[in-house]
Amino acid sequence: MNLWDKTLKTGLVIVSALFTFSCEDPSELGANLQNLQNLEVQYAEIPLEGMQMRIDSMNTTNRGFLAVGRVNDPVFGSIMAESYTNLAYTPGFKLPSGAVLDSVTCYLIFNRLYAASGAPASIQLSIHELTSTFDRQSSATSNDKLEYSAILLGQKTVSFENNNTIDTTHIRLNTQISARLFAFANSEETDSSYQHFINTKLKGIAITSSEGTNGIAQIANQAGQSGILLHYHVPNGEDSLTYRFNFNYINQNILDLKGSIYVEVDRSASPLATMDGIAPNTPTDLPLDNLYLQNITGVLPVLNLNNFFAYFDTIPHAVINRADLVLGSTTTEGILVKSDPTQLITYYFTEDNDVNYFGSVQQTGRIDPSGIGAPMLLTSGATGTMNADISNFLQASFDGVINQNRLILSNTFFSEAAGFNYPRNNFDRLELIKDKIRLKVYYTIPKN
Repeated sequence: MNLWDKTLKTGLVIVSALFTFSCEDPSELGANLQNLQNLEVQYAEIPLEGMQMRIDSMNTTNRGFLAVGRVNDPVFGSIMAESYTNLAYTPGFKLPSGAVLDSVTCYLIFNRLYAASGAPASIQLSIHELTSTFDRQSSATSNDKLEYSAILLGQKTVSFENNNTIDTTHIRLNTQISARLFAFANSEETDSSYQHFINTKLKGIAITSSEGTNGIAQIANQAGQSGILLHYHVPNGEDSLTYRFNFNYINQNILDLKGSIYVEVDRSASPLATMDGIAPNTPTDLPLDNLYLQNITGVLPVLNLNNFFAYFDTIPHAVINRADLVLGSTTTEGILVKSDPTQLITYYFTEDNDVNYFGSVQQTGRIDPSGIGAPMLLTSGATGTMNADISNFLQASFDGVINQNRLILSNTFFSEAAGFNYPRNNFDRLELIKDKIRLKVYYTIPKN
């Protein structure tokens, strides 16, 4: 572990290693240090200040899942989500001669559920045909609403027993869209490009919900999961066969296809109503007892590390051995922590508000030193607190690699697909108790 020496108000800087050892237990770490002459191990808990930041839109294009539904959350407000997607098929594969259409269904796999407490979750799902399409030159965000026909292609109410997700559902589609898709699957046009299909056959579909819905469901959208299924049979052949139109999913080689989530939020009657009055992407101190996090609606907490630096301004020649970030949470879900550089938007966000990614999550909960800015995985403790070793982040700050002493908290995990470095935005919520956010610091000073 590298150590840092703070000297004469110049800030903490890296010095030559006084010794090298590998140790995870701070008490063991302290025992090793005590063996050195003229050094004294000390410990401090330093409270950190928290602020809220509002992101006005999040990139929701090709995230590997879709979402649909409505909730009226007592803290985060009234939230509505609907999804849009192009369809993908197997190029060159057409139905066998003599195929007979049985039915066409929208097949949905649910793998997550976000629901306000209280009433059982149920969603009245509706399927519509898109009348507008995606901008091929840029990503769609949570603010980008696409136009769709009022005509229902299919509708079904899905209930979630005890607010748990169900595996799948089929929504039968009307005869008009069924005939169109069957005709395409029977034609030589299956050899044509996806863009030809979008321009001439079907721009895509919208998955929406009706008023009275209680719950937002996440729809699994990887290859071979949710999609439009064309059920058919061949006389004197197998009883039931399926031709698939997959929803678009993460695939860097198919640039013509997209899927996205549109989100509407009304916080006017919630404790977070004051967030709508602050400038986007600007950490602001709000008169709230807690800090709040919900990534897809742009609610992010920011932690200020100035108290840490002010504390060590008063202690000459301190050597920092380890610094643990401790968060007191009203929930027990793990979250990710990302460092906040000087240029917040340009460093972590692309021009369309996508989030840049600089490394991989380490099982130890540390930032990967080869990728400064990588997320740190916080693990939940039995008492509802969350902990992470942020020593490497602080070292990067001391080195000048990261020039601003703030951390952004995010509850989203990152795609491991090559070339797709962004968080999978979701509706998970986190509340942090402000006065329980602190740094636990183990450091060494020379004995008098």
